[in-house]
Amino acid sequence: MYKKHYKKALNLFKSKSNIGYGSRFRELQRTILAEVPNAQVTGSVGRSASFEVTVNGNLVFSKLQKGSFPNFDDIAMQVAEIAGK
Repeated sequence: MYKKHYKKALNLFKSKSNIGYGSRFRELQRTILAEVPNAQVTGSVGRSASFEVTVNGNLVFSKLQKGSFPNFDDIAMQVAEIAGK
């Protein structure tokens, strides 16, 4: 039951001002799905220069706060922990 809720709760926000973010989103999506195959990873356009990762409504990474992109393996591990894998 928890995994059904989880599957719909992961969302990545990327900036519309930088086309390169789409490829980074897809790379992170692949990394997460390799670790948690049943995760539903979605993306949406956020504010300029943003790349944010939320899981179950909680922000787990913000490029705006950190000043850089996340380590995708670290994010995938956090998602796996949250999913109870």
